[in-house]
Amino acid sequence: MKTVFVIGIIILFIGTVIIPAFAQNIEKQLPASTSNWLYVGGSGPGNYSTIQDAINASSDGDTVFVFDRSSPYHGNIVVDRSIRVIGEDKNSTSIVGVAGSPDHSAVIISADKVFLSGFTIEKLAGLYAVWVIGNESNITDNIIDDFWYGVYIYPDLTEKDSNKNKIYHNIIKNCFIGVSVYRSSNSMISFNSINTCEMDNRYGGGISITNGDNTVISNNEIRFDGVGIWAEDSDNVLIFFNNITGNAIGISTSSANKLKIIQNNIYLNRERNIAFRDYINQNMSVDNNYWGMPRSHPKIIFGQLLIYLFTVHLDRWNPYIWIDWPIYLHLPKIYIDKNPAQAPYNIRGG
Repeated sequence: MKTVFVIGIIILFIGTVIIPAFAQNIEKQLPASTSNWLYVGGSGPGNYSTIQDAINASSDGDTVFVFDRSSPYHGNIVVDRSIRVIGEDKNSTSIVGVAGSPDHSAVIISADKVFLSGFTIEKLAGLYAVWVIGNESNITDNIIDDFWYGVYIYPDLTEKDSNKNKIYHNIIKNCFIGVSVYRSSNSMISFNSINTCEMDNRYGGGISITNGDNTVISNNEIRFDGVGIWAEDSDNVLIFFNNITGNAIGISTSSANKLKIIQNNIYLNRERNIAFRDYINQNMSVDNNYWGMPRSHPKIIFGQLLIYLFTVHLDRWNPYIWIDWPIYLHLPKIYIDKNPAQAPYNIRGG
């Protein structure tokens, strides 16, 4: 009896210590939600008939949930507050942009910290499927089909650049550019499937980065595009663990400093696997990529080094032409993947 009593006391003591700690962890994982949920397309009271009406009635922190039973939703959406807009099922909840849309976009995200997920976004008219102007937005788990630009991150004519936007787990296809990032730093583009984004079998591309410092591009499936990944005028871009195959050019860079191309599958691109143009004091690293076959020797990547010579001022001869034309000396330059992978990596995007 004494032994049973002692064991009971020990179990009671352990329970008083462990159970509150476990409950505390659960509370941390599942914080109480104080936001409102607004519904679109349902049959219950208080449901909205259009997504835009629900957005207009929402406040920062709210969630707009869109049922698929009234899909497709025709109309263009402007998300101008920090909310979540979630479709019931990306395969059956469809947004169709219409002619005369604001800034030629099916969805414009002008607020910060917007979460957009669970939609098929289709083109009836317009250039952009999703135009992100603000900061810290998440575009995830969508299907984007047949636009000039699938996801377009560009802070418009504002003086500030955008920052910390994330595009992940999307299927983007049949666009001219799948994801375009311009003047936006600290972006993440990961786990997407981007394919058939090209024109005339060469132009266009999967992912385009311009003035996009500290961008991470990882775990994407990038196939059958013009240029798989294009990086220009950007520092500290990491291209890691992507499938980049079947494009006209796999990766193309110009004036991209401290770019890292590491552990990707880069092969069967029709013209070049990697094409680059560096300027003085610019550099990148290429390491441990798979190039289509086991290699017993390093892989050499050929490109160009541009050295500035002088500028031609064309307005000297014609006062109506205001163009300065810089002249560069073009020299060969190489990078070496000293440790090429011997087998393809198992990478799945989308």
